[in-house]
Amino acid sequence: MKWCTTSSKENEKCEWLQQAGVTQGIVPEIECVQGTSKLNCFEKIKNNEADVIGIDTNLGTIASQ
Repeated sequence: MKWCTTSSKENEKCEWLQQAGVTQGIVPEIECVQGTSKLNCFEKIKNNEADVIGIDTNLGTIASQ
């Protein structure tokens, strides 16, 4: 699962979660993908470069399009 992040701090958290998942044998494995913004991550998901992103609910309408 490719998780799109938008900041270095968010990417660090993703990498920590990735390592914890590997250590505990959790699947699917997480791959961290760095984006430049939430909208850039939406494009990455659209282009199959990423699978998920964490967003606030106010961006739900934009994300679903």
